[in-house]
Amino acid sequence: MTEVDDAAVAPVPEGAVLVHIGPPKTGTTSLQGALHERRSELRAHGVVYPGTTRRQKRPGFALLGAVEAGRKIPISEWNDLAAEVREARDARVCVSTESFARANRRKVRTIVEDLGADRVHMVVTARRLDRLMPSAWQQRIKGVGETLPFAEWVDQVLDPGRPKGAGATFWRHHDLAATIADWREVIPADRIIVVAADESDRGQILRVFEGLLALPEGLLQSVVEAASSNISLSYERAELLRRLNVALEKLGPDSRPRRRLVADLRRGVLAGAREPSETAIPGLPAAALARVAELSDQRSEALLASGVRIIGDLQRLRVPVGDPAEVMAPPPTTIPIGVSIEAMATGLAGLPASGPDES
Repeated sequence: MTEVDDAAVAPVPEGAVLVHIGPPKTGTTSLQGALHERRSELRAHGVVYPGTTRRQKRPGFALLGAVEAGRKIPISEWNDLAAEVREARDARVCVSTESFARANRRKVRTIVEDLGADRVHMVVTARRLDRLMPSAWQQRIKGVGETLPFAEWVDQVLDPGRPKGAGATFWRHHDLAATIADWREVIPADRIIVVAADESDRGQILRVFEGLLALPEGLLQSVVEAASSNISLSYERAELLRRLNVALEKLGPDSRPRRRLVADLRRGVLAGAREPSETAIPGLPAAALARVAELSDQRSEALLASGVRIIGDLQRLRVPVGDPAEVMAPPPTTIPIGVSIEAMATGLAGLPASGPDES
């Protein structure tokens, strides 16, 4: 299908359900924050963002059978969301949760049937793989306790066999060809939308959704995104958290008090101004970059052949192979003292106060 310029986005029909599946690290946080903050204004323009939370994470987890804080979420949360969507029959509805990026074909069918098979349109954002991979690694460091150093994680992701572990997890979210194939089994190709991300334009995804939902220009873009837990990490902070994850893994089964302490420590690592000595997570070495460029070309060709609706320029997804360093920079061995102090202070502040000294 012909690519459409970002500035000429035709809206989905009235009564359509736009299911945004992310995937993670593709601008989802800012979009969900804007949709949440503008809920009442959306309704005034005939758009429903169901529920009351920033995103529909818990209903999505309930449908997928995923676990949050060690517990499964009751399926009633998904059923309630689906019922709200079905009741908004005449409005445009937007559902947004990155968890649907890993839904298998059977779950995709359930999503579509429960929300309205005649109404559902799916939208997914595609980023350049070489820009996406460092973001995905640091997000796993923060979110799920990843312990692999960046270089080893990259090797697993790019393993041609796509083994279990890091590679399987990454591609379950970011294999666009597989994702499109699963959704095409349930809805027509012209109701599947791929947004080719412009890495230089942070407002792109917000403008695209204003167009898709027939919203006034600037309604979503006017929301100023506050600092959040989705902040990008420096290489030093990522390595500090990674080593903390390694140490915690050796301690055995988790416990609620320890989870609380770890959450406070992680929040402390994220807090505070960036220090001059901190560095960015490195780019990919030459061998990895060549493989990523090959995969990116294959991905762009598959998208063009799929018949789905493409918004943006697919050239943005191609990876130019220049002359990068042959060896990836090793992990940092020192951490700025301010980062360490902030982490310790936040962790200590979260500990329960002790009673009076009875000695």
